[in-house]
Amino acid sequence: MGAWGTGIFDNDPAGDWACELEEADFTFVRDSIETVLEEADHYIEVDVGCMGLAACEVVAMLKGNPGAESEDGMTAPALERVNQWVKQNPQTIDDELIQQCLQVVDAVKGKDSESAELWEEAEEDYAQWIQVVDDLRSRLM
Repeated sequence: MGAWGTGIFDNDPAGDWACELEEADFTFVRDSIETVLEEADHYIEVDVGCMGLAACEVVAMLKGNPGAESEDGMTAPALERVNQWVKQNPQTIDDELIQQCLQVVDAVKGKDSESAELWEEAEEDYAQWIQVVDDLRSRLM
């Protein structure tokens, strides 16, 4: 995984996901969340985990709870695309989807996640990545 920061969109899988989002509808977001949930009982590969977190970030943004990286301009190239998509595709977010997103965030942060393993190996950035993921979780609630 190519990553240049700890932000949700600061990696290649999330950037690629954001490019696909531009041409998609909300089903794409839901499908990305469901993909992580299907793998949650096993091992969550890094690409799936990054795309799942990106989908959860979109849900938080649609709820009106953007993260700091959404508010201070563009910290990742994909973020501009995502912000535009959110503005053009307002959605009502139901409680079931929120619960699914919380499960995704917990699973990607958990012990059976390649994303968590890779960030833990990067020692100095691990605590910052955990803060980013925990912030996303809090904005979903």
